[in-house]
Amino acid sequence: MRKIRDEDINSAEWFDHIWTLEGIHNYDATRLREFIKEAHAGSKILDVGAGWMGFAQFAVEREYPGQYTAIDYSAVARQKTLDMLHNRAHRLDYKIGNALALPFPDGTFHIVGCGELIEHFHDPAPLVAELARVCKPGGRVIISTLDANCDAAKAHGDYAEHLIQWDSPEEMLPLFEPYGPSRAWVLGHYYMVECLVHRNRVAK
Repeated sequence: MRKIRDEDINSAEWFDHIWTLEGIHNYDATRLREFIKEAHAGSKILDVGAGWMGFAQFAVEREYPGQYTAIDYSAVARQKTLDMLHNRAHRLDYKIGNALALPFPDGTFHIVGCGELIEHFHDPAPLVAELARVCKPGGRVIISTLDANCDAAKAHGDYAEHLIQWDSPEEMLPLFEPYGPSRAWVLGHYYMVECLVHRNRVAK
């Protein structure tokens, strides 16, 4: 892991601005399916830092099984998501909140996913700890982050919100392994990490 900038502009106001400007874009369906491939009718599933057009929205639009909750601190992202879901919006409980202080008891969800959020923190360990805390033992925490070395990232240019990056997905494994067996892989333009949660809290 390496820090790529000191200034942290991440805020609800910043992302309200970003999502206000953002137009319709295509889902990266291959990546999003990774979050929900083990969802079933009894699954409770949480999308942290869901933004707009995240995996929970994708799942509800396509009628994947499960009970879906999303959380983000952008009210604009929440409203655009619910507007786009139309008559399916009732299947997504979209909350406004902080990823570092999730408003759920320990062990609430079977699947806790987080797409393109981990790179927005100088210290990602508290985020990973919070993802694991709200995951049931035996459940899955799964995250994705952009491969900053891929051609698409280079073509896009700088992301002002990104504070850290990695040169391989395996570099992230020490963040997750205290909570259970973890694996890392490259999927298209993204690094992925999945942890099978054996313990949702670890001694500090």
